[in-house]
Amino acid sequence: DIQSCHHCVINLDATQATYNGEEGGAIVVRLLRSPDGYGVDMVAYKLVEGTGPMGMEATNDFTNTTGVVVFEHGEVEAFLTLYPIDDTLPELEEEFTIVLTAAVGDSSLGDSPLAPIERSVVIAPSDQPHGLFHFNTTNLQTVVSAQESSTTLLEIPIARSKGTIGAVDVFVKLLQLTSSPSL
Repeated sequence: DIQSCHHCVINLDATQATYNGEEGGAIVVRLLRSPDGYGVDMVAYKLVEGTGPMGMEATNDFTNTTGVVVFEHGEVEAFLTLYPIDDTLPELEEEFTIVLTAAVGDSSLGDSPLAPIERSVVIAPSDQPHGLFHFNTTNLQTVVSAQESSTTLLEIPIARSKGTIGAVDVFVKLLQLTSSPSL
């Protein structure tokens, strides 16, 4: 019967400061056990919103916000895969923190720059948070000026769909303006 490692320390990979991902993808987090891989150990984790372990659990953004990672006998590394939920809600970049909360067995958690127990997880903006813009050609209005002028004003409404986060500027450029009948 193989026991857990009595002198091992479990921590997150110190070479990765932030884990980046996208909705509908997978974020792979590497955990390390040192100095050796003797025995079976487990470590509990949780994923919280914002930075630091005091944030709220990120239940609306990931399928697996808490759990346990197992180090089998002989393993010095294990992997945790986080799955951001792919929804249709327009969202800006979101930051979370993965925190190792407890070692189950005789190992302990690291807690230093060389043996971190928490790291940032960032989900990229999704679902066009600032919106998509297009000309609304169903509501075109032509305003013809007085006969002494050859000016015609065409009002074309611009529609915003999808995300409505923040104020945006829309620039329109006329590529060709002519009254030639040959076009």
